[in-house]
Amino acid sequence: MRRLGVWRFSSRSLLITLTLLVAACVPITTPPITPTQIFIGESIRPTTATPISLGSHSIYILDPRSGDLVSQILIVDMDARREVRRLQTRYTPEITFTPDGKRLYVADSYSSRVIRGDYHDVVSVYDAVTLQLTHDDVDIRKRLLYKALPAGQPYTFLSHDGTRLFVGKYGESDPHALRLAVLDANTFHRLTEFERPNCDLMPLRDGRLLCVRQVQPRLIDPLTGISTDISGSLPTILRSAILSASGERVYLVAPVVTSGGHAVARMTVVDAVHSPPTVIANQIPLDAPLDSDVGFNHVALSPDESRLYVGFLPRTGELAGRGLANEIWVFDLKSWTHVGTIKPNDPVWHIAISNDGKQLYAVNPFARSLMSFDTRTFEPIAVIHDLGDSPARIVVPPK
Repeated sequence: MRRLGVWRFSSRSLLITLTLLVAACVPITTPPITPTQIFIGESIRPTTATPISLGSHSIYILDPRSGDLVSQILIVDMDARREVRRLQTRYTPEITFTPDGKRLYVADSYSSRVIRGDYHDVVSVYDAVTLQLTHDDVDIRKRLLYKALPAGQPYTFLSHDGTRLFVGKYGESDPHALRLAVLDANTFHRLTEFERPNCDLMPLRDGRLLCVRQVQPRLIDPLTGISTDISGSLPTILRSAILSASGERVYLVAPVVTSGGHAVARMTVVDAVHSPPTVIANQIPLDAPLDSDVGFNHVALSPDESRLYVGFLPRTGELAGRGLANEIWVFDLKSWTHVGTIKPNDPVWHIAISNDGKQLYAVNPFARSLMSFDTRTFEPIAVIHDLGDSPARIVVPPK
């Protein structure tokens, strides 16, 4: 399903169209695409350059429409408390911004005949100021897809300096043999491709990738794929990991453990600037509600790294197993103490924090709601109802 265009017919164009339709009946053979072949979409010259007007607290909401073939990205101005723009995308989209916030990369998938025909996994690039398409459909076969709603770290992301684009892929003969393609973010030429470990990947400031969750945390060279274990006592079973805005520290949050009627989740902080990275805070206990656990999508860090926001998922009751947090606890990272609780009207699927640290955002794809909270008072600022079809992930663009 290609992007929609506008057709104008005249008698001559009608004749040309009929000729093309007849020609389309002739079988056309295309060369097979290997897992490492990438077809480069040509740069598109902008026809207009009209900036879109966005407030200081504007955010992008990924709305996969619960796995529909046509999805959308909603741009919401939280100061104006309304949706201001909508970008049409296709199946299971992912988005990422360059560090300067000037370019928006969109990965999505489509079939040439809607539900059949040739299947394409692609990456396109937009001018983030005008939303003008600058690169259309860079074809990368077998892009990794999430199921219905995004959870955990994205499969498509940029390096910390924005020069490399990483795209997770399925194996060619064995779909479980995952691969990671590394592209030049400007030319889209393939730099390398190697086996992708089954973990969450996070780009560090020095260019390496951090591999965490369900495995011993380790570092991966982005050009060779060679991994190196991080020395020290690090948790292997994690519920969530978050990278600081500076790319210098990684916060690892382990599952909640209950003992003697008291529940705690333990956090480890790694200084990723040093080589090798060093543990600067190890297994710090964070208070947690009883019968709960930390969510995969429910940890946010203030830009100055003074506070950590953790959403807790109930293990019992009607919300158990649904990936929705009914409480967001706020922790002071100097004293490691619980200093406040945010209680959203709708349980939340994903949370994020504004660039200035003044607002916390929470979204619920089932209730189609988006909420904002004051990070000083922990009180609600605004609730937007009937937003999109299944708004599931919040992306705060760099400033």
